[in-house]
Amino acid sequence: MRTVLMSTFRSGGARLLAAGLAIAISVGFVVATLATMDSFQSSMRTQLAGEYAGVGAVVDSRDFDDDEVGRALSALQEHGGVGSAGAHSTSFFQTQIEGRQYSAMARNLPNADLRAEELAAGRWPTERHETAVDDATARDLGLAMGDTLTPTVYDDAGREQPGPHLEITGLYTGVGVSPLPTVFVLPEDLDELGQVSTTEIRIAAPLDGGDHEALEASVSAALEQAGVDGSVLTQQEIVDREMERFFGDAAMLAVIVLGFTVIALLVAALVIMNTFDVLIAQRTRQLALLRCLGSTSGQVRWLVLGEGALVGVVASLLGTAGGFGLGHLIASDSGSVPGLAALDPPALHWWIVVVGMVLGVAVTLISVSLPARKATRTSPLMAMRPLEAVAPAPRSRMWTTMLGTALFVGGIAGMVAAVMAARMVIAIPAAAVTAIGLIVLLRVMAAPVIAGLAGIVPGGWLPFRLAALNSRRHPGRTATTTIGMVIGVTIVTTMMVGAALAQGSITREINAQRPIDMFVTGEQQRALDPTEVAAVSGAEGVVHAEAVPGTLARVGDEEMLVLGVDESVGQASRGDDPVPAVGTAAVGDELTDAVSAPGAPLTLSVADRQVTVETTTAESPWPGSILVPMDTLRELDPGAGTMQIWAQVANLSSAQLQTLASTITGDTGLQAEVGPAMERAMIEEIITTMLGIVLALLAVAIVISVIGVANTLSLSVIERTRESSLLRALGLTRGQMRMMLACEAAQMTVVAAGTGIIAGTGFGAVGIAALLGEMDVPLAFGLPWLQLLLVVGAALLAGLLASVLPARRAARLSPTVGLAAG
Repeated sequence: MRTVLMSTFRSGGARLLAAGLAIAISVGFVVATLATMDSFQSSMRTQLAGEYAGVGAVVDSRDFDDDEVGRALSALQEHGGVGSAGAHSTSFFQTQIEGRQYSAMARNLPNADLRAEELAAGRWPTERHETAVDDATARDLGLAMGDTLTPTVYDDAGREQPGPHLEITGLYTGVGVSPLPTVFVLPEDLDELGQVSTTEIRIAAPLDGGDHEALEASVSAALEQAGVDGSVLTQQEIVDREMERFFGDAAMLAVIVLGFTVIALLVAALVIMNTFDVLIAQRTRQLALLRCLGSTSGQVRWLVLGEGALVGVVASLLGTAGGFGLGHLIASDSGSVPGLAALDPPALHWWIVVVGMVLGVAVTLISVSLPARKATRTSPLMAMRPLEAVAPAPRSRMWTTMLGTALFVGGIAGMVAAVMAARMVIAIPAAAVTAIGLIVLLRVMAAPVIAGLAGIVPGGWLPFRLAALNSRRHPGRTATTTIGMVIGVTIVTTMMVGAALAQGSITREINAQRPIDMFVTGEQQRALDPTEVAAVSGAEGVVHAEAVPGTLARVGDEEMLVLGVDESVGQASRGDDPVPAVGTAAVGDELTDAVSAPGAPLTLSVADRQVTVETTTAESPWPGSILVPMDTLRELDPGAGTMQIWAQVANLSSAQLQTLASTITGDTGLQAEVGPAMERAMIEEIITTMLGIVLALLAVAIVISVIGVANTLSLSVIERTRESSLLRALGLTRGQMRMMLACEAAQMTVVAAGTGIIAGTGFGAVGIAALLGEMDVPLAFGLPWLQLLLVVGAALLAGLLASVLPARRAARLSPTVGLAAG
């Protein structure tokens, strides 16, 4: 049987190419992911070891207050058995460079013996408002010695404030794993840049490379003497802890990526199953002849499984090599990604090779097992008669239909229950059951539905009608190919619809709760003049700006900002009309503890004027204000001037919003707060980025499904050589032959795209409805029609491209040669 196996494998050649390619791509995806994760882990350990190179021990000070940090440092510096000690403190700020806003991290400049960084140019900061910048960051941002950074900091209320100007006096070679640009400043400047966080106290390693455990004991004794309770870690322990923290997030990402690999492997399995189904049908006489010569059904089964194993081994070897090469390519190009240090080249570990090989061979054997089982049913008598197409047994079709219907209906009922109960834990398994039921039903219904498309073409166009009849003649093959495409289209549609619904629903909720995009205020709550209002209104990116008058009124013993609005402010609002009803007031959330509960009277006083209003459950858009109707404000203070500008801005990105706020502040000296618009923009950017990543990961499965379509058509052309020659002899032109194959691909694609879009829309809507229900956010239903049309167009284009090579082969077939070969 070994000779027969090698002979059939060699003769299978081109027919096995698609199956091998599907496995190779899937295995390459897995190996590339594992190799990249190994490279990431190795690089991360190297960078951490460099950051803690001169550190002998570390005190975890994340839970310390300022007093505990001070006492711990004093005790460590005074203890005889401990060397140099210094706090590792950080602060975060924003800075604008050439019109773009960047986030950066500032660190206090450590002592020389605790400093792992090396000076590349200039000098370290020695005076106030001096800084040293990572040389790689300086190159990326176009910074040089003598340049000045202009940080933007935030006060306790989260409002932007101008920070100290920092002169660049030095450039250093960076180490460590911070994804943000990092600058070193003196401790006094660090306090001016925002909230300071001291996460560690680092103690220098012994100069003679002495016992780190003894140093740890001395540090613990010093802390105990100071009355500070903190954990002490050696250099190796802190590196291991940071590795676990960083690699834990990366490992979760790897699990997500490998989850998409499962989808690719599932589609690859369908391609392999289809390929061997056709091969078994084409070799029926050969297998029957082997049975006549004495081969048992078991030997025939092992012959098919052996051929599948050979395909799996060869494809897995190619996929492993290709995946490892892709991992090297990712590592070599990683240094060009902003904020990411270059990764070390991945090592070819034995376990990566084993995982790739075992996974590829196992999936292939599982996929081939069903065709191998069919091969064992080959009777020796089949060698004596031509093989006729046999339709599925009615009993089998009936039971398959009943099973699929039960799963499908049960899954839909579960999804309805999940939406009503607002439980994702119900929605996910219910959607899975529905998807399984749909796949089972497609095994029976795909071919009849595709064949039924012939009736919708007026006049029964010949190529279209022939393509539909071909689909009905081989329902199993047609169904399997269609299912592969349905899986890809369904998942893509699910993600698109889910992202669109989530973004629309969350944006509507933000608009309802925070309807004003931008607030512009003056220093010390001063009144704004008309020229400042005009400057804000004319700023690029501002759609409409409205001057909002106000006054400082007394409420009990406190002075509070009271703003007045009328219907005109609605032009600057994205939500409902924010104007309170006559005699009422809306209180900002920062003042709710200082005023009466909703429904209680509230007395506002300005000089000798008093107005009593009733508080409502609605909140003022500006958190630190009381909002009243314009008439109420004029009654309270007839001379109230403009205290704020409320503006609606265009749909800008987060970076553009930061630039807009900085521009207004720089041009007018006013403070621009774009928090609500920034929140909307960041949600949109996060969802768009996640959707892009998911679609990129799904690209592997989609490519394999296109290979499946091409494979089905190619095998169909080979199998129908005699039939195609007869059609040519009866007058079918080369163009009609090509069009017949294109129609066959288009019919499968249309059914797959239609089914996938309907199913994906349902899955996406149910999942998001259940998720938002748990968050008490109402669903804003709106489908991304343009994106869905693009999915249909892309699927049709992919199907037509898949038909090009098979159609070309069929068109080149000579009628006389094909009939003679048949």
